Amino acid sequence: MKRDRMARVNRLMQTTLAEMVPSMVRDPRVSELPFVAVTAVRTDQDLCRARVYLSIPGTPLQKAAALEALEGARGFLRSRLGPLVKLRHTPELRFFLDDTLEKAAHIDQILHEIHAE
Repeated sequence: MKRDRMARVNRLMQTTLAEMVPSMVRDPRVSELPFVAVTAVRTDQDLCRARVYLSIPGTPLQKAAALEALEGARGFLRSRLGPLVKLRHTPELRFFLDDTLEKAAHIDQILHEIHAE
């Protein structure tokens, strides 16, 4: 599959899931969080699997619980995602924590400490 089409599929799935997660997932481990941001979606070339990267605020325990809740809801989300993205085969969803923002904040803190010395 061409690279630009894969990018469009990933972008479409990301925006659709970003709208679906807060509105359709009723599990309190997810719905009680201030937000859950879908930061990226990476779909395999054969469209069988999609890795969904999430930014979740809170403690490590809250993050793990939210990921567990989303893993439990992945069949439901996949069934709702299919008609919206209009692909022949809706990919199997796997959820992963995206800690890029936390790593960036840590690097920024280190740079400020070095600059202060």
